Amino acid sequence: MGPLAKEQLLTLALHLASTLHYLGQERIVHLDVKPANVILAVQPRLIDLSIARSFEDATRLNRAIGTEGYMPPEQCLPSATLGPAADVWSLGATLYFAMSGEKLPRGEHAEPAIPNWVPAPLAQVTRWMLSPVPSNRPLPRQIAEALECLVRSR
Repeated sequence: MGPLAKEQLLTLALHLASTLHYLGQERIVHLDVKPANVILAVQPRLIDLSIARSFEDATRLNRAIGTEGYMPPEQCLPSATLGPAADVWSLGATLYFAMSGEKLPRGEHAEPAIPNWVPAPLAQVTRWMLSPVPSNRPLPRQIAEALECLVRSR
């Protein structure tokens, strides 16, 4: 996956945000959102729930689990409190890969260089997803709402 055409990218972002919203409603955090766990099809699919946890179980993890490069900062720490915000960050990193064909630059002050062809609303919501502070990230529902109008207008 990546870089994808604008139409594919919007559909991917909307479907994955909707999937994360559904998981959140079921009180499940995926913990491994990454390009290898996405099947691109007419309706993109998020797969591999092998390390997914209930919200309650995710708060009791005592070691870092997930895939390096797609784990949010808090997921890299043992005994971190994890929830839907972790999946939102991973979605942002996955979308960045889908936009650029490259992994997200890491580092305390690394700013992702989102390609110019990416619609401004999608670039903005992606940067929002990548906030280093979990409480500053959007909810999956907010991501889907922000992207629905873009998908409808294309």
